[in-house]
Amino acid sequence: MNLLGTIPSREWRAAKAFFNHPENANAVKLSRKQILKGKAKAMPHSFVRINNVIYAIAIQNYLGSGSYGCVKIAQNELGENFAIKIEQMDINHDHEFAAKNKAIEL
Repeated sequence: MNLLGTIPSREWRAAKAFFNHPENANAVKLSRKQILKGKAKAMPHSFVRINNVIYAIAIQNYLGSGSYGCVKIAQNELGENFAIKIEQMDINHDHEFAAKNKAIEL
């Protein structure tokens, strides 16, 4: 079952180019705003990199949430679904999140 729908290949190419660029060597997230670059159409996902694997991650689809963060639906380029725990780093700093270095296949 494809929980995020079909992620266009151009978006996967953009994510790979972003994460492979030397300036982004330590980046873990590529937001949908960065991908759109001024385009009006909103996407329901962004991308994260965990252990050198890129995942499309749902923006609003939570599998669960609590006081320490949330669990979101993610998908690799092969269409396999995963659950990724996102821990809240600092509630006083604009709700920044960091992905745990583990993706659990659904």
